[in-house]
Amino acid sequence: LHLQAKLLRVLQDFQVRPVGATRSIPVNVRIVSATHQDLDVAVADKRFREDLYYRLSVVPLNLPNLDERREDIVPIVDDLLARLSQRNGWTLAGHVCRQRKLVDQRILLARESAAAGRHAVCRVSTDGSRTRHRIHR
Repeated sequence: LHLQAKLLRVLQDFQVRPVGATRSIPVNVRIVSATHQDLDVAVADKRFREDLYYRLSVVPLNLPNLDERREDIVPIVDDLLARLSQRNGWTLAGHVCRQRKLVDQRILLARESAAAGRHAVCRVSTDGSRTRHRIHR
């Protein structure tokens, strides 16, 4: 709640005071926030400040979980693969079907290892030629 009070102060006064500074600095900010928590319950339980809740919920967007919108999973994974490959300098060789197959393999390995209480480690060579799987206990 202490940090919530500080954030509320910034949103109300449009000023921040850096650590060690003697004066506040004016700021012009917009905050986009997300949570998986039910904030109405958190406010009722006094775990989230009601005044901050109303400051943040100017334009609330309620998105269903991916379980409820499975058609969005493939485009999200495609975008994630593209971003990761660009950031890491990977070449995603092969067809889209092959890339999806690799993602499917990793998901299945992760599920199997989680069910067995193990951690899965999956690696793909940077040229996409080989896939190695190791499961550690």
